[in-house]
Amino acid sequence: MRNAILNNTDLSSANLESANLGSADLRNMRADNRTTFEKADLAKANLSDVVWPNANFDEADLSGANLTNAEFERGSFNDVNFSDADLEDTDFSNADLDSADFEGAKLDDTDFKDADLTDAKNMENAEDIRNAKWDNTECPDGTNSDDIESKECYPNNLQPSSN
Repeated sequence: MRNAILNNTDLSSANLESANLGSADLRNMRADNRTTFEKADLAKANLSDVVWPNANFDEADLSGANLTNAEFERGSFNDVNFSDADLEDTDFSNADLDSADFEGAKLDDTDFKDADLTDAKNMENAEDIRNAKWDNTECPDGTNSDDIESKECYPNNLQPSSN
């Protein structure tokens, strides 16, 4: 399904585990908490403007993907590859982003409120990270943003605790 055009499609209850959807157009896709993209290849896919609470993307490849203006409240993104992805204005509030890789990702106005970024990788190499939103965020090094004087993970708490 590489390069598939699925914008405005209802994928509720779909099991797309390990699907190859690289470069697919999934703008404005609708899904529910039973839909899974676990281990899917979504490299360079367009998921802009998606509203999907409780999303499951564990171990998916979202490198180079466009997720601008998407809402993934309470989503699960463990071990996801976000390298070079555009996450501008993306809502990851209450999401689990444990061990996700943010190498070169664009994080301008990305919302990490109440998110778990424990052991997230390469956040120090992300673009526009100083404009990300932090509030009660578990930073990559395991500290909570609310316990830091600056109230944000940037710039001193971006290294995973496992390093």
